[in-house]
Amino acid sequence: LIRSLKKRPEVILKLALSKDGKIGMEGEGQVSITGDIARREVYLMRAEADGILIGIGTALEDDPALTVRL
Repeated sequence: LIRSLKKRPEVILKLALSKDGKIGMEGEGQVSITGDIARREVYLMRAEADGILIGIGTALEDDPALTVRL
């Protein structure tokens, strides 16, 4: 709706933090911080998105599939 009405893209930021404010563990590769419910929500967001942006660190360290797994 934002894209149609305001002629600009809608941007959604997904960020997960541990209780101590960390986003992962150095050298550990992909570490799950969220649970099943949050993971399903992310898959729904991906299914509706036109694109997904990740950082170079995530690409090199985690090698994420970035697919929808519903």
